[in-house]
Amino acid sequence: MATTEEKTTYIGASVERKEDARLLRGETRWVDNMTLPGMLWMAVVRSPYAHAKIGKVDLSKVGAAGHSQGGGSTVTISSNPRIHTAVPIEGAGATSHKKPMFFIAGDKDTVVAASSVATAYRNTVGPAVYGLGKGVDHVTPIAESPRIWGPITAWFRAHLADDAAARALFYGDCTLCKETSMWTIQRKGL
Repeated sequence: MATTEEKTTYIGASVERKEDARLLRGETRWVDNMTLPGMLWMAVVRSPYAHAKIGKVDLSKVGAAGHSQGGGSTVTISSNPRIHTAVPIEGAGATSHKKPMFFIAGDKDTVVAASSVATAYRNTVGPAVYGLGKGVDHVTPIAESPRIWGPITAWFRAHLADDAAARALFYGDCTLCKETSMWTIQRKGL
Protein backbone atom coordinates (compact mmCIF):
# COMPACT_ATOMS: atom_id res chain seq x y z
CA MET A 1 0.00 0.00 0.00
CA ALA A 2 1.46 3.33 -1.04
CA THR A 3 1.22 6.41 1.14
CA THR A 4 1.21 9.89 -0.19
CA GLU A 5 2.54 12.77 1.74
CA GLU A 6 0.63 16.00 1.32
CA LYS A 7 2.87 19.03 0.97
CA THR A 8 1.67 22.39 2.17
CA THR A 9 3.03 25.56 0.70
CA TYR A 10 2.55 28.89 2.41
CA ILE A 11 3.84 31.04 -0.42
CA GLY A 12 0.91 32.95 -1.84
CA ALA A 13 -1.59 31.20 0.47
CA SER A 14 -3.76 32.76 3.18
CA VAL A 15 -2.63 31.76 6.64
CA GLU A 16 -4.98 31.81 9.60
CA ARG A 17 -3.93 34.48 12.10
CA LYS A 18 -3.33 33.12 15.59
CA GLU A 19 -2.68 36.45 17.33
CA ASP A 20 -4.85 37.86 20.06
CA ALA A 21 -8.17 39.02 18.61
CA ARG A 22 -8.02 42.28 20.57
CA LEU A 23 -4.66 43.08 18.99
CA LEU A 24 -6.04 42.47 15.50
CA ARG A 25 -9.07 44.68 16.17
CA GLY A 26 -6.90 47.45 17.64
CA GLU A 27 -8.59 47.11 21.05
CA THR A 28 -5.50 46.23 23.09
CA ARG A 29 -4.85 48.53 26.04
CA TRP A 30 -1.24 49.67 26.16
CA VAL A 31 0.39 51.58 29.00
CA ASP A 32 0.92 54.46 26.61
CA ASN A 33 -2.81 55.01 26.04
CA MET A 34 -4.09 54.63 29.62
CA THR A 35 -5.04 57.34 32.06
CA LEU A 36 -5.50 56.53 35.74
CA PRO A 37 -6.75 58.75 38.58
CA GLY A 38 -3.90 60.83 39.97
CA MET A 39 -1.51 59.71 37.25
CA LEU A 40 1.66 61.72 36.87
CA TRP A 41 3.03 62.48 33.43
CA MET A 42 6.56 62.89 32.28
CA ALA A 43 7.83 64.40 29.10
CA VAL A 44 11.29 64.06 27.66
CA VAL A 45 12.40 67.15 25.82
CA ARG A 46 15.38 66.74 23.58
CA SER A 47 17.49 69.53 22.26
CA PRO A 48 17.36 70.10 18.52
CA TYR A 49 21.10 70.78 18.75
CA ALA A 50 23.69 68.03 18.84
CA HIS A 51 25.74 67.97 22.05
CA ALA A 52 23.76 70.85 23.56
CA LYS A 53 24.08 71.34 27.30
CA ILE A 54 21.05 71.09 29.55
CA GLY A 55 20.60 74.20 31.64
CA LYS A 56 18.97 72.76 34.77
CA VAL A 57 17.19 69.62 35.96
CA ASP A 58 15.37 69.77 39.30
CA LEU A 59 16.60 66.80 41.33
CA SER A 60 15.12 67.92 44.63
CA LYS A 61 12.75 64.93 44.75
CA VAL A 62 13.62 61.79 42.82
CA GLY A 63 12.02 58.35 42.95
CA ALA A 64 13.11 55.04 41.47
CA ALA A 65 11.13 52.02 40.31
CA GLY A 66 11.91 48.85 38.43
CA HIS A 67 10.47 45.42 37.70
CA SER A 68 12.15 42.03 38.22
CA GLN A 69 15.90 42.51 37.75
CA GLY A 70 15.16 46.22 37.56
CA GLY A 71 13.37 45.85 40.91
CA GLY A 72 16.55 44.44 42.41
CA SER A 73 18.47 47.33 40.88
CA THR A 74 15.92 49.73 42.35
CA VAL A 75 16.75 48.41 45.82
CA THR A 76 20.45 48.91 45.11
CA ILE A 77 20.17 52.38 43.56
CA SER A 78 17.98 53.62 46.40
CA SER A 79 21.16 53.91 48.50
CA ASN A 80 22.01 56.93 46.33
CA PRO A 81 21.36 60.06 48.42
CA ARG A 82 19.51 61.70 45.50
CA ILE A 83 16.82 58.99 45.57
CA HIS A 84 14.06 59.89 48.04
CA THR A 85 11.80 56.85 47.66
CA ALA A 86 11.69 53.60 45.71
CA VAL A 87 9.25 50.99 44.44
CA PRO A 88 10.88 47.63 43.69
CA ILE A 89 8.30 45.63 41.72
CA GLU A 90 8.79 41.87 41.99
CA GLY A 91 12.44 42.44 42.71
CA ALA A 92 14.45 41.91 45.84
CA GLY A 93 17.85 42.66 47.21
CA ALA A 94 19.72 43.34 50.38
CA THR A 95 18.82 46.68 51.85
CA SER A 96 19.09 48.52 55.10
CA HIS A 97 17.97 51.88 53.71
CA LYS A 98 16.01 54.38 55.75
CA LYS A 99 14.08 55.74 52.78
CA PRO A 100 10.37 55.05 52.25
CA MET A 101 9.97 51.96 50.06
CA PHE A 102 6.95 50.16 48.60
CA PHE A 103 7.80 46.53 47.86
CA ILE A 104 5.40 44.76 45.48
CA ALA A 105 5.21 40.99 45.07
CA GLY A 106 2.77 38.64 43.39
CA ASP A 107 1.35 35.51 44.99
CA LYS A 108 1.42 33.74 41.60
CA ASP A 109 4.94 34.87 40.63
CA THR A 110 7.11 31.87 39.76
CA VAL A 111 10.14 33.98 38.74
CA VAL A 112 10.74 36.10 41.86
CA ALA A 113 9.47 34.40 45.01
CA ALA A 114 7.22 36.58 47.13
CA SER A 115 9.18 35.39 50.16
CA SER A 116 12.39 37.02 48.83
CA VAL A 117 10.57 40.33 48.34
CA ALA A 118 9.12 39.98 51.87
CA THR A 119 12.64 39.43 53.22
CA ALA A 120 13.88 42.62 51.54
CA TYR A 121 10.91 44.45 53.10
CA ARG A 122 11.69 43.06 56.57
CA ASN A 123 15.36 44.11 56.23
CA THR A 124 14.46 47.69 55.38
CA VAL A 125 15.14 50.05 58.28
CA GLY A 126 12.97 52.96 57.12
CA PRO A 127 9.25 53.25 56.56
CA ALA A 128 8.05 50.57 54.17
CA VAL A 129 5.03 48.81 52.74
CA TYR A 130 4.96 45.24 51.47
CA GLY A 131 2.11 44.64 49.07
CA LEU A 132 1.34 41.06 48.04
CA GLY A 133 -0.93 41.22 45.02
CA LYS A 134 -3.51 38.43 44.95
CA GLY A 135 -3.61 36.62 41.61
CA VAL A 136 -0.56 38.57 40.43
CA ASP A 137 2.03 36.68 38.38
CA HIS A 138 5.35 37.96 37.09
CA VAL A 139 4.01 39.78 34.04
CA THR A 140 0.88 41.32 35.62
CA PRO A 141 2.64 44.58 36.60
CA ILE A 142 3.86 45.17 33.05
CA ALA A 143 0.67 43.98 31.37
CA GLU A 144 -2.83 45.32 31.97
CA SER A 145 -3.12 45.98 35.68
CA PRO A 146 -4.33 49.39 36.86
CA ARG A 147 -4.64 47.90 40.35
CA ILE A 148 -0.82 47.72 40.40
CA TRP A 149 -0.13 51.03 38.63
CA GLY A 150 -2.61 53.00 40.77
CA PRO A 151 -0.85 52.30 44.09
CA ILE A 152 2.58 52.85 42.49
CA THR A 153 1.46 56.25 41.21
CA ALA A 154 -0.06 57.05 44.62
CA TRP A 155 3.20 56.09 46.38
CA PHE A 156 5.19 58.50 44.23
CA ARG A 157 2.56 61.25 44.57
CA ALA A 158 2.61 60.82 48.36
CA HIS A 159 6.39 60.97 48.66
CA LEU A 160 7.44 63.24 45.81
CA ALA A 161 4.47 65.60 45.41
CA ASP A 162 3.23 65.71 49.04
CA ASP A 163 -0.24 64.59 47.90
CA ALA A 164 -2.39 64.04 51.04
CA ALA A 165 -5.02 61.93 49.25
CA ALA A 166 -2.33 59.62 47.86
CA ARG A 167 -0.69 59.44 51.29
CA ALA A 168 -3.96 58.18 52.81
CA LEU A 169 -3.67 55.07 50.65
CA PHE A 170 -0.74 53.90 52.81
CA TYR A 171 -0.63 55.98 56.02
CA GLY A 172 -3.14 56.31 58.86
CA ASP A 173 -6.26 54.25 58.15
CA CYS A 174 -4.52 52.84 55.04
CA THR A 175 -7.08 52.71 52.26
CA LEU A 176 -5.03 50.11 50.40
CA CYS A 177 -5.03 47.84 53.48
CA LYS A 178 -8.83 47.60 53.18
CA GLU A 179 -8.69 46.22 49.63
CA THR A 180 -8.30 42.66 50.97
CA SER A 181 -9.71 41.00 47.85
CA MET A 182 -6.73 42.33 45.86
CA TRP A 183 -3.91 42.91 48.36
CA THR A 184 -2.32 41.63 51.52
CA ILE A 185 -0.52 44.62 53.01
CA GLN A 186 2.16 44.84 55.70
CA ARG A 187 3.43 48.20 56.93
CA LYS A 188 6.15 49.39 59.22
CA GLY A 189 7.35 52.79 60.31
CA LEU A 190 4.38 54.60 58.77
